[in-house]
Amino acid sequence: MTFLFTQYTENYSAYADGLRASHAAVKAIRVESFAYSDKIDSLIEYCESGVHATWVDADTEIHGIIDSFVAPEGHIFVGRGYDTYYISVSPCERSLNTLKSWRQEMERVRFDADALRPLRHLVTPVDTSALLCHHMANIKEGRVASIKRDGLKLVPSEQSDKRHAICKSCPKYQPISDKCGTCGCSSTMREASMSPWRKCPEDKWPEHQTASPTKPLT
Repeated sequence: MTFLFTQYTENYSAYADGLRASHAAVKAIRVESFAYSDKIDSLIEYCESGVHATWVDADTEIHGIIDSFVAPEGHIFVGRGYDTYYISVSPCERSLNTLKSWRQEMERVRFDADALRPLRHLVTPVDTSALLCHHMANIKEGRVASIKRDGLKLVPSEQSDKRHAICKSCPKYQPISDKCGTCGCSSTMREASMSPWRKCPEDKWPEHQTASPTKPLT
């Protein structure tokens, strides 16, 4: 068994209630503010205490048996595509060192999935078909307002178009899904091209830290 938890702010309370309704074992932890690093901090704390813990995003529904996704000894499981709405950690020194490295990388980059990229060989991507994630739908439909999402900025459309064109000319580009065949991330290349904190994993276009005026990603 594993300790299964989520973290949520008031804006996410309805989603946390839905998550707990879909899986009774989830413990919802109320926080005043939510940063991407919060879940890693919690997992580090549980790992240091020898607790086998699994974190899931508040706006997720679980349809299945979570035990089948629990990371075995010495492993960290992350949702396939490294879209980290699901992380399961087996406590050991290797797991703890990986989490701490991931946490340090978060100080340098904006998003947790980007912070995981240089460490992805240390985690195991798993097919979380039992977890139905509504994360992107919530952003696109504007159903949740939060500091995390309202703070998203877009690069100028001209730059985004140039980035996307470079992606589409790359031999690793997957045109049917509009996905990158190298990075393993869950975002489409149109979505990735609009982010000032994303960059091409093969250095064909850089990140852009000086973004245009704040604008929610809708």
